[in-house]
Amino acid sequence: MIRFACPGCDSTFSVDDSKAGKSGKCPKCQTQFIIPQLEAAPAAPPEPVPPSVPVPAPAPVPVPVSVQPTPAADPNAPVEIDPCPKCQTKLSVTVGDLGNDVECPYCKTVFKSARAGTRPPAPPAPPGKKSSFETDFSSRPKSKKRDDDEDDDDRPRKRRRDDDDDDDRPSKRRRDDDDDRPSRRGRAASRRDDDDDDDRPSRRRSSRRDDDDDDDYDDRPRRRSRRPSRRGGSGQRSGAVTAAGIFTIVIGVLWLIGSAATFFGGAFITSLFGAAPRQNMDPAGRAAFDQAQTGVTAVFIGCGLVLLLIALFHIMGGIFAIQRKSAGRIIVIICGVIGLIFGLFGLYGVLSLLRLPFTPPIEAVLYQLISLALTLGYGIFSLIVMCRSDYADEFE
Repeated sequence: MIRFACPGCDSTFSVDDSKAGKSGKCPKCQTQFIIPQLEAAPAAPPEPVPPSVPVPAPAPVPVPVSVQPTPAADPNAPVEIDPCPKCQTKLSVTVGDLGNDVECPYCKTVFKSARAGTRPPAPPAPPGKKSSFETDFSSRPKSKKRDDDEDDDDRPRKRRRDDDDDDDRPSKRRRDDDDDRPSRRGRAASRRDDDDDDDRPSRRRSSRRDDDDDDDYDDRPRRRSRRPSRRGGSGQRSGAVTAAGIFTIVIGVLWLIGSAATFFGGAFITSLFGAAPRQNMDPAGRAAFDQAQTGVTAVFIGCGLVLLLIALFHIMGGIFAIQRKSAGRIIVIICGVIGLIFGLFGLYGVLSLLRLPFTPPIEAVLYQLISLALTLGYGIFSLIVMCRSDYADEFE
């Protein structure tokens, strides 16, 4: 057996004589070395025997020997056993547990306990294979670049691994990339030189407007996005929706005027045409006339309130529609339905005027025609605009 020490960490190893002169690597510090040759121990020179006079040896004096009985082994005494075969951790068990299966507390490996030094040695490795400490990673296939780096780098493997980890840090990579790239001022200068030498227009990618200009020169067909453009995305608003909102506000103002006319005009008409007949009535007739007149006034007031609510409903819906709120779209649709209903009433009024046995006043006919055109036209226009899907996508 050849016994030698590692030149890197002074660890001691023992190998067979047949491994002399071969290369090896320390499993602890990864230092490569050459296994030394077996050196024969020099023969010790014979010790000179000085001339002496033989002296008779004295007679041995008998000494009484007291034989003490061997104490019995304590079954609970700790005994060191062979290390764990997996993690090589030294363990100890009691005497009573020798020969039983024990579990390593570190790697959870179960093995049979045996007193330290009594386990049979591992069979020798077959010829042609290296021992565990002689495993050379150079025999494995690896790239030429890695071989050159390992040959040029004399640092221990642990320090090299730490340095490599430091090189993988983002800040390190960013600094390395910055070192390879030219400075910003240098890049700007080189870009200006390239633009001067080249007749092509310089393209600034940071400007969206320039990109759009470049797209104008591109004649290739582009796929149209299927996603509808909303107010938050493109910011474009169709004029039809705005017109519908303004039209709704105008109709609401007209309803407001009609409400005011119903409030004050109804009361004025009842008081004007009811004052003269009331003077010629007896007390009982006056009471009945006043009761009827109060009912007519209440009807006018109720109609005025309904018209006022419709007017406010139209104005609020028109404002919300201009602001592209979903509530405004719903209100305008309801107002359009109301316009269609009152338009049908207006059409019935026009037909009723035409069927009179006498010629109606031209003012009444014009009023009915204007009401018919406004209500029917508004109802149809608002429903068409608000029910279209491409216009509906503009509302939030």
